[in-house]
Amino acid sequence: MRLSNEQLSDLYDRHSEEIFRFARGEVGDSQAAIDLVGETFAQAVRGRSKFRGTTLDDARPWLFGIARKLILRYHRRGFVERKTMARLKLEQVVIQSDFEGADFAATEVAELVNASLADLRPEYREAIELRYLDEKDYSEMAESLGVSEDVARARVSRGLKRLRKLAKDRDDREMIRK
Repeated sequence: MRLSNEQLSDLYDRHSEEIFRFARGEVGDSQAAIDLVGETFAQAVRGRSKFRGTTLDDARPWLFGIARKLILRYHRRGFVERKTMARLKLEQVVIQSDFEGADFAATEVAELVNASLADLRPEYREAIELRYLDEKDYSEMAESLGVSEDVARARVSRGLKRLRKLAKDRDDREMIRK
C-alpha cells in the first residue's frame, strides 16, 4: 500500500501525540520530542514507498519503528552535540513550548550563532549544516558534497574553528556597543 498525502496527514492526527509522549519519555526533553515527532513524519513521507502494510492500522508500528531509530540516533549524537557546544562555548538554547502550539522564542545566543554562520565561507557553512542540522555522517556528507571523507571532516573542523572566532568577534563588538 502506497500512502497518500491525505493518509499521512490522517496518521499524523492519529499518532503524533502518542509518538510525542513516547519520545519525551525516552529523551526527557519536550523540545527534542517535538523535533523527533516532526522528523518521524518527515521520514515517513520520504520513505512512504517502504511501507509494507495493507491498512492504516499497520502504520502505527512502522511509525514507532522510525521514532525508535531516531531516538537511538538522538542519544548517539547528543554526545557529539554537547561536545561541540562546549567547544564553541555555547549554552543550550531552551525553547518554551507546548506540543499543541509551539511558541518559539529566539535567544541572543541563537542569533549570534546564526549571524556568524551566515558569515562563513559557503563550503564551511554547508559542511556544518549537513553535519549538525541534517545530521549526516561524514560518508553521507562526502557523497553530498562530492568530496572525500577527509575533505568533509576538514571542512567541518575548519568551519567550526572559524565559526567560533566569528561568534566571539561578533559578541565582543556587541559588548562594546552596549
